[in-house]
Amino acid sequence: MPKLWLPLSYGGRTRNILIPYSQNIDDTQLDEIIHWQTEKTMNELKKLPPKQPMSVMKKKEVVEALRDFTDFVNRKKSGETKKYY
Repeated sequence: MPKLWLPLSYGGRTRNILIPYSQNIDDTQLDEIIHWQTEKTMNELKKLPPKQPMSVMKKKEVVEALRDFTDFVNRKKSGETKKYY
């Protein structure tokens, strides 16, 4: 089943349009479908709020998270964790 794949981007967001069986559709009808889907998708992307930048963890938070994880791994190796299954 050949498909037509159209990635559309606006404001840092990307949406993908997938049109299955595009080889069986008449060229003018396919152009109309592509134009309609592009217009519809761009309007949806414009309505969304601006994309928020990713927050970065502080070095201290990363150290604490890694310390908790290594403590858990060490407890698991020593058999101190309970198994509930």
